[in-house]
Amino acid sequence: MKGLSSQHAEAYFIEIPVVNQLSEFFSLNGFYSDIQYRFHQTKKHPKNMEDIYDGTIYQQLSGKG
Repeated sequence: MKGLSSQHAEAYFIEIPVVNQLSEFFSLNGFYSDIQYRFHQTKKHPKNMEDIYDGTIYQQLSGKG
């Protein structure tokens, strides 16, 4: 049996058909509106951390561009 630490270990690359999966997701009822949640969430208080979308790093990375 070959282990990952073995000198003879093989590397594998897994290919996943992303386009088909995305098409399937977008065909589900309500999927698009569900992923728009972050743009329409109502916070109880502006300074609360209520979701990952409120995090500093998320805010920095989700900016324009």
